[in-house]
Amino acid sequence: MKGVGSASQRPFRNRWFRSCVARPPGGFFVFTRLDCHRLGRFSLLAGIVAFVAGCGVGGKVAHLSGAVTLRGKPLPTNAQAFVTFVSAADSKRSVSVPIAAGRYDSPDTPFGPCRAFFEITTTGPEKISDRTGQPYRDVISHVPAGAAEGIPLEVTGDNPNQNFDLTD
Repeated sequence: MKGVGSASQRPFRNRWFRSCVARPPGGFFVFTRLDCHRLGRFSLLAGIVAFVAGCGVGGKVAHLSGAVTLRGKPLPTNAQAFVTFVSAADSKRSVSVPIAAGRYDSPDTPFGPCRAFFEITTTGPEKISDRTGQPYRDVISHVPAGAAEGIPLEVTGDNPNQNFDLTD
């Protein structure tokens, strides 16, 4: 036989296994074609299960959009704001969307009874920490106490004018 070294030192050359050989930096793993096909089928099955479970194939969704105000007034211009719709029937079914310029657009809102939770924050003026001497800013929540527990909502279909006025 040509070459130097024993059979264990020569590269793996079996044509049936060649397409499924992985060579990590510190070792030499061999996967048979059967293993590769099983891995491929498992990956496909796992992907389908994740899609069905995570994308709500069994649940209907609606497209909601509208305005959000605080006690009848627009949100602060420098506010970072989000609305999260959580299904009352299944708390794992939820969608969170940003509120920009006082408006939100939620194309995947779960059907049925929901609660709308709001997060509206701004940062306060810069301060200096007494303990560390480093600058920091307080985060100020603008969600009124009356809306802190979420606002109940029945989603029956698409609604381009689902407005919310957050009050105490």
